[in-house]
Parts: sequence; structure tokens; C-alpha cells
Amino acid sequence: MMGGSVFEATRCTEIIDQLTAVSGPAMAINGESPYSTANNVKNSFNSREQTMTNALRNFQQMKITTSSQRVTLSSNTDDARIEVNGINVPTGSFNGHLFQPVTLKAVAPAGYTFLGWCSSSGSQSEIFGFGSRWTYYDQGSLDGQSWTASNYSTTKWKSGYAPLGYSMNGIATTISYGNSSNNKYPTYYFRRTFTLKEKPASNAVFTLNYKVDDGFVVYINGTEAGRYNMPSGDVSYNTWSSTYANSTPFEGSLNFKGSLFKEGSNLICVEVHNCSATSSDIYFDASLFGELGEDEGDYIATDAEISLPDGTVNLVATYREMTAAERKDANVHPVCINEVSAANSIYVNEYGKKNDWVELYNTTNDEQDVEGMFLTDNLEKMEKYKISKEQTTALTRIPPHGRLIIWCDKLETTRQALHATFKLDAEGGVVALSAADLSWTDSLRYATHDGNHTVGRYPDGGSDIYIMDVPTIAKANQIGSYDSAIDQQALGVTPSLVASANGLRLRCVADMLLLFSDDAQYARIDILNGNGQLVETNAANFHSGRSQLSIAHLPAGFYIARATDNLGNTVSCKVVTK
Repeated sequence: MMGGSVFEATRCTEIIDQLTAVSGPAMAINGESPYSTANNVKNSFNSREQTMTNALRNFQQMKITTSSQRVTLSSNTDDARIEVNGINVPTGSFNGHLFQPVTLKAVAPAGYTFLGWCSSSGSQSEIFGFGSRWTYYDQGSLDGQSWTASNYSTTKWKSGYAPLGYSMNGIATTISYGNSSNNKYPTYYFRRTFTLKEKPASNAVFTLNYKVDDGFVVYINGTEAGRYNMPSGDVSYNTWSSTYANSTPFEGSLNFKGSLFKEGSNLICVEVHNCSATSSDIYFDASLFGELGEDEGDYIATDAEISLPDGTVNLVATYREMTAAERKDANVHPVCINEVSAANSIYVNEYGKKNDWVELYNTTNDEQDVEGMFLTDNLEKMEKYKISKEQTTALTRIPPHGRLIIWCDKLETTRQALHATFKLDAEGGVVALSAADLSWTDSLRYATHDGNHTVGRYPDGGSDIYIMDVPTIAKANQIGSYDSAIDQQALGVTPSLVASANGLRLRCVADMLLLFSDDAQYARIDILNGNGQLVETNAANFHSGRSQLSIAHLPAGFYIARATDNLGNTVSCKVVTK
């Protein structure tokens, strides 16, 4: 993990699969194929983590003297955030190796209160272990059948003890791969029921420990609960795993929310996928552990920020939903302004226009209808635009923890989208959303930003606001190491201009100058006072097209920032320090 980016083999293979799905058909026209290269790249991902861990350990400048720890971090609530040594984990979970010293921090999403860190092993009981008996189907496709439903008939299925599979050491039950060793079945199906004597606590965590060759999708009581080494999106009988295990099965753990389980009979279903029709083996075994009974607050720590314990660690940050009174005290409203694009140059609406837009976010577990609420860019005119689908079928209902886009462009609302009666000021401003009865108002102050950036909350609905390098219309907000936090009470430096010239862009946020270039390698940044006199000169090297310079040391006053890149492009902007 570096600078807010996390390497995960499964996520990387998903990206490769998405690329080949698009490029494969096009290359086939010319008799070419991306799949051989793609498979080689995906297979190299399996050893990449260990290779890079060893490289870090052996890099003298890093001065790493401690052994790495195997660490798994997750949350029991969607949209929660985890930080490692102050660096946000963008996927919300971590499964890899870390070097001490490590500080962990849990950040609650909107509408939730942090309870504590749970160890997924310390307070869990075994529900079933490795080597348990499973019912299985090894005779072909079950596509289109409700095989994960509790009332599905398995009279034609077989049963046996795990490990189940073929052509691997330690197999207890051998399953069939079909009639041809060159055309083996892609998928095998497994089911197992178990009983819980008590209803799991709302913040309970269950852990599935697995050994698998090659990939799988797991369902709890008919709902998909997780997957490993499988592509994203819909999965069918003919879906191959993302990559393959070598001589031994993959081993790991998946954490599940207690809400997936119930008192009484429960059903776990697993579909195991091979990597190819000529694969030499298949293997599956699993154990399940869980926290039973009512919540007793059995945490290893109740502080959101803790030091990483020693040894192999599997921690879950647990939360509970706020009460109505707590939401009011914390100023968390049912719907909030989640992201603002006042200079959009990326997304196109149904009119074919790249206009301004605002994203609303539902912070609750219930559907929210914004019909009749008010949206404004002027706090002196709180009822400037009354949200309405008018005579259309445009959506005004936001599902739990969902998002809704309103285009701010003075165009007519259509059945595809809502359109406000005002445009946004690209040089900074405020957007406010009020309840239909004006009983509450949520607002977001945004700084100047260009068309490649937005201003939004992270995590969704949270109190921290950033200028975001990756606009995410109608999707979960993302931040990286170059994204800048914004103080809603005082921006520190008033950004009065975003300057651009031939791909060179300069902007001011808080106490930072941010410089972007599509082509340049380096630039010179001159700071001049209000009389045009040179105050200082700084060199800026671009890394991945970005560079930044702190101006926190400048005395309060008015300045001009002027940047000139090695290609001869020059931009400047006004800066006011306080």
C-alpha cells in the first residue's frame, strides 16, 4: 500500500478481465487475441505481493528491521473507512502484510457510531470445521435454477467429506470432471446447512476460512456474501476463475456481516470455478466461525485509533446505526450534498451537454424521496429550486445509501434526469439542500476546481470534504494521495482562479498550490507579491502528471502564483493567504 493505492491480486485480475472482454472481440477480427498475454499477467499477480514485500525488506534505505505481519482489516458496515498510518485504504478493507510500527484508524460513515475493534478469532466460536460434510453437484450447469434457495431440492445431489475435488493431495471425496480430460466442467456446486441457537448481534462478524483451487462465490441464505479469484459482475456456469493456483490451493479468509445469518437453520452455498477446461485439478474445503448471542461489547479496543497488535491479525471495525437523537446532535441529515461538479468537462447528460451537477446521498437505511425538497446555491434564497419530477417519470427516490444526480444547468427536467433552475459558480460557492418543511438544511461549500475534478465528501455522507482527482458521478466517492481536504469554516487560501494553458493547470486549495500537466516533466513556480515583486522561486517535478507546493509559510496577504513548464507554457493565479 502506497499513497492511498493498494495492490490486490484479485482486484488487478478483475481489471485485466474487463480489458480483455472489450479488446478480445475487436482483436479477433484481425485474427489476434489478448488472452495469452492476459493470463501471463494475471498469473504473475499471485507472487507479486511476496516479491514486493521481500524487495521492501531488502531495500536498505527503508530501514525495515522487523518481520512483516499478515493483516486482515475490514468493517461490518458498508462505506466505512480504514486508515493505515494516516493513509486511507481506498477499498475499505486490507488483506496483506504490514511492517511495524502501524497505527490503525476507523472512520465511521454517515449515520453510524464506532463501537470498537473486534478480533475475528478471539471472540468467535467454530460453527463447522475443515473436513466437514457437504452436499455437492458435479454433473454440469445449474444456471437458471434457484440452487442457493433453502427450498431447493438436492435429492439428485451427492454428499461427501471435504476436501472435495480431484487430482490433488489430501482429497477426501473425489468429484467428477466429466467425460473428457480436455473439456472438464467449469463449475461445481456445494451446499451445507447449519443451526444457530441464537440470533447474531447486529455487529457480529462471521469468518469463512477457505482452501480452494481455483476460485469461488459464496452465498449465505441465498444472498451473495463474497467471492475470491473471480471476475466482477454476473457469474455463470461457464465463467472461469480469474487465475489459477499452483501446486497448492489458495488459502485465506472472508468476513461476513452478522445480518446475513439468523436464528435457527442457515444455508451456505458455494460454487467453485476452475481456471480452464484443461485444468489438472480442483479443490475445496472451508470452515466457518462466528460470534453468537447478543452484543456484549467484546472488543480488543474501543478507541477508533489504535496500534496494530503483534502477530497475525484479523480485525473488524464495528459500528452501529445512530439513533434519531444522535443523528440530530451530529448534524447528520437523511440526505446530504455528497459531490459537486461546477466545471464539469467529463460527464454528459441526456441533452449531450457537459453541464454542472450535484450528487445527493441517502445516509439512511430507508428509501428517501426528495420530491418537494429545496436545492439552492444562495443561502439567502433557500427555496430557489423546488425539486420536482414535474410531469415526467424522472426518479426522485433514493435507495438506502444510494445516490441521485441533479444537473444544475437551467434545462428542462426529462424522464431521464432532474434539472435545477440555476447554474453553479465555477470559482467556488455553496450548495444547500433543505427538507420540504425546511426543518433541516445540509450544505457543502466548494472551492474552485477545474473540469477534471469535483468537490465531495469522503466517505460518502461524511464530514470530511476534499477536492477529488477522480470524479465519480452516481458512484462511491474516491480519494487519493493528491486529493486536498477543504476546511468548510475557513478555506485558508481563497482560490480565485484555476488557470490552464495547453495542458498545464494551476490551482490553489487551502495552503497548497496544485500543479497538473499532461506532458511536462518539470516546472518553475514564482511567487510574486501584490506589487509584482518576486518573493520566491520553487522547482516542481511532475509525478504522474502532478506536483504540489505548500504556501503555508507565506505571511498573510495577496500574491500571484506563476508556473512555467519545460515546454514553455505559463499559467498564473491569484492567491490570498490569511
